[in-house]
Amino acid sequence: MTNQEILANGPEGWTHVAIVEDVAHYCRLSSGVMQDKFVGVKGMWTQFQGFEDVSRFRSREDIERIVYLENVLKREAA
Repeated sequence: MTNQEILANGPEGWTHVAIVEDVAHYCRLSSGVMQDKFVGVKGMWTQFQGFEDVSRFRSREDIERIVYLENVLKREAA
């Protein structure tokens, strides 16, 4: 899953994402703690149960910045 796909497919309000077995698990941060996870099958937010490996999480801000920089590089290469 590309960074652009992550941004395009995220539900409203997501702040972090973890890619597990090529499936995006969107989460949102509240008061500095992961509170909710978006369950795509049901199309709704549910209480966050957590992952053992928190290193899998990436912030939305970081992904947006990467996409922006990738677009800048593509324009310069053209």
